[in-house]
Amino acid sequence: MIRGHFEARGFEVLAAADGREGIELCRACCPDVILLDFKMKSMDGDQALPKLRRLCPRSVIFLISAYQKDIVREKIEGLGVNAYFEKPVPILELDRAVRSALEKK
Repeated sequence: MIRGHFEARGFEVLAAADGREGIELCRACCPDVILLDFKMKSMDGDQALPKLRRLCPRSVIFLISAYQKDIVREKIEGLGVNAYFEKPVPILELDRAVRSALEKK
């Protein structure tokens, strides 16, 4: 849904199935914005975050999760997340955040 939303609006979207694949994508190309799910197969977002931050220090990282905000915030504190969105993701709010991040680049 998120990929389709941004592609339909002319954004170039690279998608990864999990944290490991996302790290490999970021080794090849540091995106301006990274949308990262908290819970993924093979490597969760809190495990991928430090690696992504080292690879792409200038990328804006938005974390998305269905877990309770308090649990997620405790795990990601200090890992360089720019914003957190709860599932179901308010797509228009996410769109505004992505556009705002890109305007500042």
